[in-house]
Amino acid sequence: MIEDITVEDPELNQKDQIPKVKIPPGLLKKIREPWKKCLIIRLLGKSIGYKLFATKMKKIWGLQADFAALDIGHVCFKVKFDMMKDYNRVYTCGPWVVMDHYVTV
Repeated sequence: MIEDITVEDPELNQKDQIPKVKIPPGLLKKIREPWKKCLIIRLLGKSIGYKLFATKMKKIWGLQADFAALDIGHVCFKVKFDMMKDYNRVYTCGPWVVMDHYVTV
């Protein structure tokens, strides 16, 4: 399947000067699948560590299943939910407030 990936030479496309990678739809879907239930979360005006973030958000969100959070820098966390229902709740409900600071989703 990986043999189907093609990379265009940037020298052939002088207009953009950016290499272009064409990925077959099936492979693209497979690559995207693990990230479907992820959101980027940021606490405005406050920097907190991973453990405090996970503890506070678990309590505030009131999720039905677990989630995993990854500190991706710049006061942002990538959060992957075990249930799509929890993902939708966090994304559509709110506003969320932690320690008197808004949480952006």
